[in-house]
Amino acid sequence: MKTPQLESFSAGYWLADDVQVDTYDGEIALMDETLYRKLVALIGEPITGLIDSLHYEFQPTRSVLTGRVAVPTKNHRGSGSRTLLLQK
Repeated sequence: MKTPQLESFSAGYWLADDVQVDTYDGEIALMDETLYRKLVALIGEPITGLIDSLHYEFQPTRSVLTGRVAVPTKNHRGSGSRTLLLQK
């Protein structure tokens, strides 16, 4: 996986538009382990993101597809693409 491209979105956030956001039937926010390590090298820990007006602290895992994050379905109804903003 290539290094994620982060674009300054606002004073407090970077836009990670090349990261795909999925939902799943769990309780915590998960991030592909390789993506997590690369983001830690760029911005440090914790990796905190904003999706659909909700903040999540991501946990690394091997159970999410490469270059993706997964957030609880119960917090995100409806379909469509979601944008990941990462807290600076």
